[in-house]
Amino acid sequence: MVTPLLVLPLVVGGYQDASDFAAAAVVVTAAVEVLAALLLYLHWRLTGGRASWLVLALVAVAVQSLALAGSIVAHPKVVESHPVRLLLSQVLLAAILLAVALLARHHRLRVDPLLAGTVLGGVVVVTRYVLVNYTAPAHLSPTAVNALTAVVLVVDVAIVVAVFTLAVAPRWVRVRLTIALTLLGVGHVAAYPAPRGVVESSVAIFATLLGATTLLTLALALLRSSWSDNRAALETLRSKLEEAEAGARVEQARLHELRATISGLGAASRLLHHESSVSPTHRRKLESMVDAEMGRLQRLLTDGATGPVAPVDIDATIEPIVLRHRTRGYPIRWSPGGDRAIARSDQVAEVVNVLLENAIQHAGGAGASVETRRVDHVIEVVVSDTGPGVSSAVRSRIFEWGARGQGSHGQGIGLNVAQQLIQDLGGYLRLIDSEAPGATFVLGLPAEERS
Repeated sequence: MVTPLLVLPLVVGGYQDASDFAAAAVVVTAAVEVLAALLLYLHWRLTGGRASWLVLALVAVAVQSLALAGSIVAHPKVVESHPVRLLLSQVLLAAILLAVALLARHHRLRVDPLLAGTVLGGVVVVTRYVLVNYTAPAHLSPTAVNALTAVVLVVDVAIVVAVFTLAVAPRWVRVRLTIALTLLGVGHVAAYPAPRGVVESSVAIFATLLGATTLLTLALALLRSSWSDNRAALETLRSKLEEAEAGARVEQARLHELRATISGLGAASRLLHHESSVSPTHRRKLESMVDAEMGRLQRLLTDGATGPVAPVDIDATIEPIVLRHRTRGYPIRWSPGGDRAIARSDQVAEVVNVLLENAIQHAGGAGASVETRRVDHVIEVVVSDTGPGVSSAVRSRIFEWGARGQGSHGQGIGLNVAQQLIQDLGGYLRLIDSEAPGATFVLGLPAEERS
């Protein structure tokens, strides 16, 4: 709060007496009030609400203070030359501020407070200019001058009371605002009319500067608070958007899996009902596959595939997926390996299905191969195709949501979902380099310990 006092000597320069020093303090006060008004306006832009009336009042004060500071710079003796006229303009300003304080209790400001405050401050400036330049000199008795000063003091007190009892503002705001207005009121009463003695001038200097600085610290505190609130609101909004996006991705991934599975089930259903050449053994396998896949779809739709991990027969999990793709006419090479892993069968089935869909889509009629193997304490399922492979432009981000190569007809969803499912099981899914043509993906799962 002492910063403006340190700046004051740089502003007043060659001023000689205390009266001039007090008048020059108006220059520094005006600068502080303008800065406070701008900061408070930024706070209002961030939050809105009834701070608009406070912005309006502070802008009006800053505008007229800035104009008075300009007059002092141009004519350093203006305060001493026209004390009564300046005092009358202070009466008008005090009346405007009192009206604003009373209106703020029951009404919402419908216009931009910066514009409205500039207009009201301009009214005070124009009135003061007319009084100083176009009215006859007023020769008031000391009693009349003291009475006019008392009017300003009474109006200032009424403003302070109105602000302090303003229920719409937080208590800490009202307290700081009351202190600032009290100091500014004391400074105005001590400054007008001039000339004043050393004591009055000193009071005017410190009271106006401290009052303006209190307004500045209040504006900074409000702006900091609104900035913090807005950042918190943005963080909350971002979290909600991320949750919504995650939910949308889950639903999109589920729809992706449903489409692929239903397509195979449709082909199997047609074979079972319309192909008399299907052998009894193959028919039983188809019926078993349809039952298994329908059960998996039901669990997928009801979120029932999120239970604890348990020993899973990898062959029994993969076989329905392979058979379903073969039913659709795609050649899949696979032989049972007799391995068991710690996982959830539905998630393993979904990942293998994604990898086979991806292989079939890019390898066309060449089909794909599935191989299971045990590597130390890990069961690996290797899915490969003989297609064009994964381009170097996409390879580094192949598991990102929406990543797909040029010319791909996929959505870039399956591999991202597959990797998340495998990671959820404590395993891994990798795209590995291979000398053979095409792409080779390896998923690894913790193996069941052999007894």
